[in-house]
Amino acid sequence: MIKVLIFLIMLSGSSAQADHNELFFAKPFSGEKTHTYDVELQLSKDEKKTFTVPNSCSMIIDLSTYGAASWGNQLNRNLWSKVINDCKYVIFLEHQNNLAENDFITDYDFYNAKLIDLPFSPDCGTGGNFINRMMDCLPFSKNILRLSAFFPFLDIRTGEDENEEIPCSFVNGIFRGYLIQNKNRIICKKDNKAPGLRLISIDYGDFNDDNYRDVLLRIMPLGRGVSRLPLLLPLSRFSLDEPFTVPQHLTVDVLSQ
Repeated sequence: MIKVLIFLIMLSGSSAQADHNELFFAKPFSGEKTHTYDVELQLSKDEKKTFTVPNSCSMIIDLSTYGAASWGNQLNRNLWSKVINDCKYVIFLEHQNNLAENDFITDYDFYNAKLIDLPFSPDCGTGGNFINRMMDCLPFSKNILRLSAFFPFLDIRTGEDENEEIPCSFVNGIFRGYLIQNKNRIICKKDNKAPGLRLISIDYGDFNDDNYRDVLLRIMPLGRGVSRLPLLLPLSRFSLDEPFTVPQHLTVDVLSQ
């Protein structure tokens, strides 16, 4: 079974951009969205060097393999982790097959995606009787994700504002606010001070070689105290009127790591 995380850790090679994809990254410290950035990394106790992502990715991965990423204080090691994550993503995309004959993905506007269109289920119910709660908590297919498990930093509330219907969606790649879960639906309250999501990049390929084009969304958590490493959400569908699902043979348990 193909595992996204294994690909991101193990694949190595040059840093050329994958066909049909436009690479984006978040700059260290500022978080500014960019195609490329320079970064100074500590290589040993007394040596630092400036690298360019993605052009220097092969060298960065090689150096990290030989222990360069372990030098320096916690800030330096966190910077290494961010750069390694970006470079492994670049290398992962280089090795993907982009020649799928069936494409029901690329016409969708993911930068303004509605949460209801994505393969997330509500979490276990808190109201009703025990049988209903147990039905809500039954395991879902491996192609459906629990919202709170994938986005644990979001503020998800229950039982409020039941009459207010506000669709949860990205706006130009950004969502900030809290989510209100009622029974089997999720609505949203926008709040610029709340944790949120930023869609860094949208990359296409046939990740599981089933001849259907897939997309990989790279999503950055927003808010205080959250991880600065992106989450990966792969999506697929088999017709324009079907919902998106996680591509078959990609394991769900590694996507939020």
